Amino acid sequence: MTLPQGLAWQQLRQEALAVFPKGTSLSRNKPSTLAEWYRSGVIIPSVSSHRKSLAFLAPQSEIAKVLLSESALFLDAATEHAVTARNQLNAGRWYSAAWLCVTFYYWAFFLALSFTRMTSRTVVFLNKTTIADLHLISGSNDPSPGAGAYILVCTNSNTPNLLSFEVSKSRESRLHELLWKVLFERIKALREISGNSNPDEERLFRTLELTFDRLGDAWPSDLRNIANYSPGKAYSAGRQKSNFYGFGHIQVNQPLSFEDSLNRLENNVLSIPANSTISAYPKLAVSILIDLTFALHRIAQQLQEDVIERRDIDRRWLTSRAEFLKLNCEIETDKGWPYRN
Repeated sequence: MTLPQGLAWQQLRQEALAVFPKGTSLSRNKPSTLAEWYRSGVIIPSVSSHRKSLAFLAPQSEIAKVLLSESALFLDAATEHAVTARNQLNAGRWYSAAWLCVTFYYWAFFLALSFTRMTSRTVVFLNKTTIADLHLISGSNDPSPGAGAYILVCTNSNTPNLLSFEVSKSRESRLHELLWKVLFERIKALREISGNSNPDEERLFRTLELTFDRLGDAWPSDLRNIANYSPGKAYSAGRQKSNFYGFGHIQVNQPLSFEDSLNRLENNVLSIPANSTISAYPKLAVSILIDLTFALHRIAQQLQEDVIERRDIDRRWLTSRAEFLKLNCEIETDKGWPYRN
């Protein structure tokens, strides 16, 4: 079993392709970022702005370039965490299970950012200066929404070569928690689309959805917070074995199959009662985070490959990342760590 690609995947890919036109620029030497684009890009006000939401039009070529570039940058960040985690597991020496859990968390966090940058609905933090500038451009008569975590949505407009984009301030003030909630909503929608047309695909998204149903809609961030900010809960090697130790089952030198990882994820999630807390099942939550991360890695990686291939986009950045992964993990397989297929 490889990554299943049924109706949900086709919908996901089509939405990504709608944002990224053929030949979208992707430069690994001069990557574009949203922060730079806010300052120097072509941003046209739209009449639909209101108190908590600012709406604009922008050249599709510009915003597509920025979103694909940031997706690639976040996938780079995820890849560095992937190599760091693998090499730590393969070192044959003691390691901090709590800190390795945090490493897996950030691996997953950057994957979620990369994925959402490609799917027209993502999250951004807008500082005071940036939101003030955007508010001025919008021409809104309402007060500025102020700095904070925002949801950025891109959609087609009625004007050729322009995309509509909207930034809406969230009630969730923390970017990490907002990202997981947006991802959870997306996974739930994909599970509904998959239906019964592809049992493997439906099972994948149902299992991913179930992790949030059982542990909360921002549970990965909750786990990281317990590890880092609850004294004695995770960093306890000086007293006893950490409750966060859940890495012994990971196959490092012989990467596992996608099906093996999904089976393990499903079994672990189903063993947790509904409405449970992370603190009640820390070791199991760590195991679930591991396989959630592995699944997100394949999903984000495959979606970016699909966009680049189908839109005839420069592959050098993608190739360079794959070479880095292979070199630093000494992997013989095509896909490499964490999967063998």
